[in-house]
Amino acid sequence: MGADQPSRANVALTSEFSDLVVEIDPVDGSPVALVRGDQRLPLETRVTLVTGGTEARAPQGGLDYLGTVEVALAAGAVYDREHLHLDSRTHSIDVATTSHDWRVVWHYDMRQATPALALRLEVVCLRAGAVLRNVRVEMTVRVGEVDGWRLQAPGSKVRADLDLRDLAYVTTVQTVAGVESSSGLVVIERAEEPLSFLMWPLSLSNYGEIALGPTAGGALMQWTTDVAGAPTAGGSLVAGPLMLDVVPEPFDDVLSTVPSMLADSGIAGPDDPPSWAAEVNLYEVQIGFGVFRGGWRYEPYPTPQHLLDDLDRIVGLGYNCLQIMPQQPYPSYNVHDYDDISTSWCDEAMLRRIVDGCHARGMRIILDILMHGVIDNEAMDAAVAAIDAGPYVARLEETTPDVTTLERDEMHYYFVAWSRHVKDFEPFWRAGSPNRHPLVDEHPEWFTRDSAGAITGVYTQAFDLAHPGWQDYFVEKAVGIMQRLGIDGYRFDAPSYNYFMNWSERTRTDASVSMLGCLPMFAKLRSAMRAANPESLLYTEPSGALYRVSMDLAYNYDEQFLVPAVVQRGAGKSHWIRNARELGRWLEVRDATLPRGSLTAHHLDSHDTFWWPEPGQKWRREQFGLPATAALMAVFCLSGGPYMTYVGGEVGIEDEVAATARIRREHRNFARGRSDYRSATAGHDDVYAVIRESEDGRGLLLVNLSDERVVSTVVVRSPDAIAAQVVTADLMGGKALAWARGPGGLWAAEIVLDGYQVAAFDLKHLS
Repeated sequence: MGADQPSRANVALTSEFSDLVVEIDPVDGSPVALVRGDQRLPLETRVTLVTGGTEARAPQGGLDYLGTVEVALAAGAVYDREHLHLDSRTHSIDVATTSHDWRVVWHYDMRQATPALALRLEVVCLRAGAVLRNVRVEMTVRVGEVDGWRLQAPGSKVRADLDLRDLAYVTTVQTVAGVESSSGLVVIERAEEPLSFLMWPLSLSNYGEIALGPTAGGALMQWTTDVAGAPTAGGSLVAGPLMLDVVPEPFDDVLSTVPSMLADSGIAGPDDPPSWAAEVNLYEVQIGFGVFRGGWRYEPYPTPQHLLDDLDRIVGLGYNCLQIMPQQPYPSYNVHDYDDISTSWCDEAMLRRIVDGCHARGMRIILDILMHGVIDNEAMDAAVAAIDAGPYVARLEETTPDVTTLERDEMHYYFVAWSRHVKDFEPFWRAGSPNRHPLVDEHPEWFTRDSAGAITGVYTQAFDLAHPGWQDYFVEKAVGIMQRLGIDGYRFDAPSYNYFMNWSERTRTDASVSMLGCLPMFAKLRSAMRAANPESLLYTEPSGALYRVSMDLAYNYDEQFLVPAVVQRGAGKSHWIRNARELGRWLEVRDATLPRGSLTAHHLDSHDTFWWPEPGQKWRREQFGLPATAALMAVFCLSGGPYMTYVGGEVGIEDEVAATARIRREHRNFARGRSDYRSATAGHDDVYAVIRESEDGRGLLLVNLSDERVVSTVVVRSPDAIAAQVVTADLMGGKALAWARGPGGLWAAEIVLDGYQVAAFDLKHLS
């Protein structure tokens, strides 16, 4: 890529707010290049409107569309309408399509801020009754010779600093609304003569995802926007913004500004988390039994009394918050009746005793609460019929891998595991639920529908989370339960589980609106919960940045692939991390792209990682062995933020669990504060190194993430060193380190670590 002159046929869009120039195709208005100074980055852009067709229930729930028609942009004259704003200039380009039902308007908002271009695609309906099912934007970036270029996709199943030539297959990059995502940012970076191309969907109202893969001389990114609906004639739907820029800076310089960019778009974490959030050690428990293939059961606490009797052991391991799942096997992760606490979690009187028992021991307690839909026999009829008619029913006896680590072309395993899960729980869900849930008739307007008016769902009668009446109902119930029981907050399970369009009469003009209806509801709920209890915790399952706006904590789904990747040196995937050094770099980059104020609840074993694999492979210790599990537990537990374990995940590593919890209590910087991956380096690729610092102190974590003994130098940057040599004790009880002072505030030591050994040090003397 160099200073190629643009084709004379291209139209150049400019503004006084930036020196970025956008070249567009004079025929269809699509972007064909970004230009800054003498740097020109060629693009090829194609838009596809998916229209028409009929609807059918999908085998995995939601809707499939049959007989759709793909509509492309059509050749024609391009007209530029300019609009001046206080800090940007918008160029609006009207374009015809190959259908008489639709036209498209490109809106190029050229901004003073970075990224300099916010691109929106408006789809205008020309005929009443026309139906838009989705919009895809395919953008190919051409860099020429790929050597010297790197790919960055923070929070995705791609290691940081991936050489572009190693992009070998199509992978998914989830957006700010994704379950397994952080920011959704994609950067293609030239290392020498630094240059960074940014592509970043930042829609606050649509889910969407990117399929990212290789192409000759560059990379191809297909953005599925999840924009759909049947607007009135003259009405429109808008996809975007898609933020684009090309800047003469290295990626790490761009990285440092990402939280500010997110904040400029209205995405920032809450500034009033409860005082205990960062240091919470969560112990996730179920009451009752889970059922799995072949009649295998998991029953750690058959009754509430068994849990009550175990509280002293749980506290002794260092856990300071209990998280109670919905009662198993019914209602499991479905809504029965929010007012019926005894059915939803456990006998209410016993639950009150458990709450009191936790508080008497200095523990907090939260409940898992559901919102995707109510369970009844009608919902089960529809779900099971769809499974039985679909392609996965014949595969239910297959062995399936951990579905939390699947790549794009492996998702069929998830649908097999999911179908088996529904079939395993079916008799229990049928036996416990009514034939038809009362809310279906009391509030029919609260449910998602297909175009024929039938309620849709995954395996429940799905709520329309965007309906204001339902939002008020849920807020009232959640706050009421919290006050009624005296609990300390909630984990909100699967708020984006209803990942399908809602074609109800209310939402038909914008059928995607219900997918992210939880977001305004969470804003209402946060205000109500904090008014009732200023120290209450809001914690949710998706990792995406949008959910973190109202949440104190988010799950670490995005981190799950790191577990097999680091233990199995890439696990056969050319994009994945391969060692401890790359693990640290991935975490550094991911953390830098989170919204301000974000906290991530790390876990190795949760009910989600446990639920899907086969018996005998459900625990990380069964998959990778006890030593590796203990080492990875220490990485997640002592690298900052909350830590969570599912009941049973601690088996075999109880001593290590208690030791890390003690360090978090006695050296609080290992829980709260920030991670510094730059000021500590290990000479061996298998040694994970991070400095944890806060107002409470400064510490160093070193973990050998291999099964072999390693000898490694460790260098720590610590300013104002005054001693020639100091010795620091290993907080885990291992050998002390003798540090020698070097130039420039550097301290060096040599450490010997056995396979999967963990060492932690207080660095107060290195200052």
